[in-house]
Amino acid sequence: MDHTQDKQPSQLGSFVMLNIFEVEPNVCDELLNVLKEMTESIRHKPGFVSASFHVSFDKKQVINVSKYLGSTEQQAAMLQTPGHQEYIQRCKDLATSNRRIFTNVAFVATPEALEVVTPTLD
Repeated sequence: MDHTQDKQPSQLGSFVMLNIFEVEPNVCDELLNVLKEMTESIRHKPGFVSASFHVSFDKKQVINVSKYLGSTEQQAAMLQTPGHQEYIQRCKDLATSNRRIFTNVAFVATPEALEVVTPTLD
């Protein structure tokens, strides 16, 4: 059985935000804490699916991969949650970032992972 799901962006109704932070190693852990706090503040909002954080071995880069259902406009509205702009400013104070938003085109996973992470789209 093929566990790859190929769909056109308009069929998915979901997208991924990839944010690559350039950071000084001595503030890497602080940036991670801010990112985790920020995620906690929005994780119960409609459309939020998940966020993961990845740190380079030299602690000079942090990658945030966030998944959302819905439109980028809905995600932008979620980011206007009270207090969220303060989190964004704290991140800017600690690092520079290069944020990009992507649509999902393909997803490859084991059958077990598909049961856990594949969103139901109505």
